[in-house]
Amino acid sequence: MTFPQVVQYWYGLGAPTDMDDDRDGIPCETVYGEKNAPAATPQTTTHDCATLQAQGMSFDEVTRYWNSLGSPADMDDDSDGIPCETIYGER
Repeated sequence: MTFPQVVQYWYGLGAPTDMDDDRDGIPCETVYGEKNAPAATPQTTTHDCATLQAQGMSFDEVTRYWNSLGSPADMDDDSDGIPCETIYGER
């Protein structure tokens, strides 16, 4: 698996702490190393779009994150398949 695939898998599992030994929001550093850490990842598993934006995530990163979580409805207020429009605007 590539590191991005591991991150997606980790989010899909709900970001379990046993895959993030130092609990810094980056999984599998003992295997992949810190150099593979993504530029912007949520510090905790959250569905709060304002928190994700405050953590520096772009709309594209939030969309990938939302998909990795299984597209939770509470991140898509109008159920149009586009997350976080109340924060990032209509797309």
